[in-house]
Amino acid sequence: GQILSGARVQAGSWTVVADAAGVAELQLPPGLYEFSIAREGFSPLRRQVAVTADVSAIDFTLTPIERQSVTVTEQAPADPVAA
Repeated sequence: GQILSGARVQAGSWTVVADAAGVAELQLPPGLYEFSIAREGFSPLRRQVAVTADVSAIDFTLTPIERQSVTVTEQAPADPVAA
């Protein structure tokens, strides 16, 4: 997938921002954490992860938000008809 620099990664009370290589480094003690990952233009992601002494990296994939265009046209009112 695409590397996402600038993604905000939160786990418990720790928050970091991914660097230019898309890496966000947290040194967490073992435990169960609710990870929240967010970046503009992508749907935010929340996932519970059990961090153990054996965990050295966790990969997350964000889904791009589909953008839709809407065209708004303004039309001048018709001339009033004289009665």
